[in-house]
Amino acid sequence: MLVFVIVRSNFSLKLHLDVNGIIKLCQGLKEEESCLLFNAIKNLKHKDALMTAYSAGLRVSEIANLKIADIDSKNMQIIVRQSKGKVDRYSILSEANLTILREYYKHKENTTFQYINKINYS
Repeated sequence: MLVFVIVRSNFSLKLHLDVNGIIKLCQGLKEEESCLLFNAIKNLKHKDALMTAYSAGLRVSEIANLKIADIDSKNMQIIVRQSKGKVDRYSILSEANLTILREYYKHKENTTFQYINKINYS
């Protein structure tokens, strides 16, 4: 079993990689640990994407394909289109996440996709 430790500022996270290559967290993050994790990220786009994935329980592909129109702030939901199994589903949207999403939206140039890279395959 391999153990990876991610250290940033005063935050560390241990990941265990077993024989089959499956990563397992040692334990769930406590509230103060998750706050330290999000506060350690300085890039607003990265903080927004990680917070959305963490709080709404989204996969990486779902984050990459998330459009601005999929965020329903009135009902505090995120519409996840064509997720695993090609099925649409709803996920929760927290108040803290909505605040970060709105802050990031003020600074972005693209108006279709929430997160866009220099090379966009979407």
